[in-house]
Amino acid sequence: MSDNATADFQEIIQALLNEDQLFSLRERRNKSRKNFVRPVRMVLQGKPAELQEGFTRDLSDGGIGLLHKFDVQKGEIARVKVNRLWDEAIVLKCAARWSVKSDNGWYQTGWSILAVESPGKP
Repeated sequence: MSDNATADFQEIIQALLNEDQLFSLRERRNKSRKNFVRPVRMVLQGKPAELQEGFTRDLSDGGIGLLHKFDVQKGEIARVKVNRLWDEAIVLKCAARWSVKSDNGWYQTGWSILAVESPGKP
């Protein structure tokens, strides 16, 4: 890679990281979060028992950020099954706090964790 291409690439990467940091600041989250990427399966309460899939973005001791291909409304309740590396998946009962639509039908959402439930189907 040429020096110009390397510099351009570094600028692009820095711009993406800055954008993510600004997004985090806008959230006004009062608890620190950690990047955490795992597959999830979800079922929204009060809707047909259709299993939805997505990924975690981040995790804190009070909430979880998700990335998925379906819209949710603030206040909706879901059971979110988070895969673990060595143990059974864990199910979290969560309430949607915000949703932002991204390109290609993806949504970034923030959820409050209401309860940790036993492993099993969401």
